Amino acid sequence: MYEYESFDKLQKLILHYASLDHQISYAISCHVHLGFNIAQGSDIELAIEGIHGTSVAHLESEHPKGKKQNEFTSAKLEKLQKKDIQKPNPQVSQHSVPKSS
Repeated sequence: MYEYESFDKLQKLILHYASLDHQISYAISCHVHLGFNIAQGSDIELAIEGIHGTSVAHLESEHPKGKKQNEFTSAKLEKLQKKDIQKPNPQVSQHSVPKSS
């Protein structure tokens, strides 16, 4: 019986996120159909700010766009471990606060 209850909870959780994904897609689609342009992350925040229970944050990596990512081999990883590993410092915007409807 325990496995069934866990499966039922998991199924409800999946359905909830599928519904939320649909709401976000629909809100963005309506925003575009109303004539608004989505050219950057803040436009997406504006489009979905009224959806109950959602908040949005923009995360941007420090890596230059278009730069080829490093390929690591075990030998390169061993060399890397001998050096100090520097923690990345990404730029993060303030997340939005969901509005209750």
